[in-house]
Amino acid sequence: VGEVEEVIIDVENGLIVPIRNAETLAANIIRVAQMDIKVRQCICEKARRAIEKKYTNHLLIDGMRELYKIVLENKT
Repeated sequence: VGEVEEVIIDVENGLIVPIRNAETLAANIIRVAQMDIKVRQCICEKARRAIEKKYTNHLLIDGMRELYKIVLENKT
């Protein structure tokens, strides 16, 4: 939820559904089911690339390193 909108662009690489909005979720499930398979595959591929770009191991390790640094600095 939190960072989803930083990675997913509605319709381009996924579909964003407001929290607790079952009607929109159901509509989007039907929408995806009715999409041409090539369109679905394209959306999935774009989503995968966007997630990999934002969450590479290098970036995750750097983020953890920074978090540990902050925690350790606050302990002293």
